[in-house]
Amino acid sequence: MSWLKNTISTWIKVFNQVDSTEVNIDIKGLLRGKQAAVARAVNLVENQRCDHEDVIKRLLVTLGDMARPGRHIIGISGPPGVGKSSMISKLIQKYRADGKRIGVISVDPSSIKTGGALLGDRVRIEYDPQDQGVFIRSMSAGSSLGGLAYHTGRILTIFEAAFDVILLETVGVGQSESDIEYAADTVVVLVQPGSGDMLQFIKAGIMEIPHILVVNKADRKKRSATTFYDLKNAISLEDINGTGCSDGRGWQTKLVMTSVTENFGIGKLKGLMESHLGFLRGTNIDKIRRERSHLQAFTTFKEQFGNHGIKALGGQERILFLLEEARVTNSYTGAVLLFRKIYKIMNISAR
Repeated sequence: MSWLKNTISTWIKVFNQVDSTEVNIDIKGLLRGKQAAVARAVNLVENQRCDHEDVIKRLLVTLGDMARPGRHIIGISGPPGVGKSSMISKLIQKYRADGKRIGVISVDPSSIKTGGALLGDRVRIEYDPQDQGVFIRSMSAGSSLGGLAYHTGRILTIFEAAFDVILLETVGVGQSESDIEYAADTVVVLVQPGSGDMLQFIKAGIMEIPHILVVNKADRKKRSATTFYDLKNAISLEDINGTGCSDGRGWQTKLVMTSVTENFGIGKLKGLMESHLGFLRGTNIDKIRRERSHLQAFTTFKEQFGNHGIKALGGQERILFLLEEARVTNSYTGAVLLFRKIYKIMNISAR
């Protein structure tokens, strides 16, 4: 049981307030979106040193309770070469023109030799490196199959406290890249012109993920038009079958054509994303985000204790009920709550 005591004790310490001097984190600067402060916090979180783990968890709990209420997390996904990075470059320009602070998390494919990010997407994102209102972080996907990197949730917690708009770019899209659905407020999927008929779209699982579908590279006139109408028909078919054109809250999947090279449709896409955020605010966005934090807390607990721990607390539904009953809004606070409960069940005294 010593490993169990050590694991839980590490998390119990999270309830202590973070000492910013302990790791030289400028909390106030981070909340203002200062690049140096954000970079320091991100580097700490990605550090693999075990002796920093207590401090990291306390920092994340603290920042999780300081998330900007008006933030908007936008997931950008799609196959390689569809133009995700170019689209993000344009969206940065649009949001910066509105005075928004932008944080970009680009999850890149991993190098087979080093395991690090190949950084291709970050290189392709165009922005002013002197602009203090834009911060870009590339991360290696590693062995993660969900389209997001292992540390994405931790980095996202930092970004939510620092930035108004967060653009979260995944490696790809499909049934094995659906984690973005549980991380973003608005999910946007870019599709290549000429990428298949409507049945192929449905088979690929594309229709089940996005709030907005984008046929990019509309300058390829005939192909993009064919793909657009295939997707339109696929949306209609999914709606008839009742299997996924809505997110379960009444939002109907939107479809738009864009061309980054011709600067066409970008404003319309931005408008649709903002409309979706407005829709979420009208349907209790705090509850939606709270439910996401519960799922993240559950995932953290499962990573530590597996199915035996889940069974000990009464199963997944019971765990999610406990988190909702406690009105948990921070996934790390939620994880500590679950750890405390398993402490009690196993009759281990917490320090």
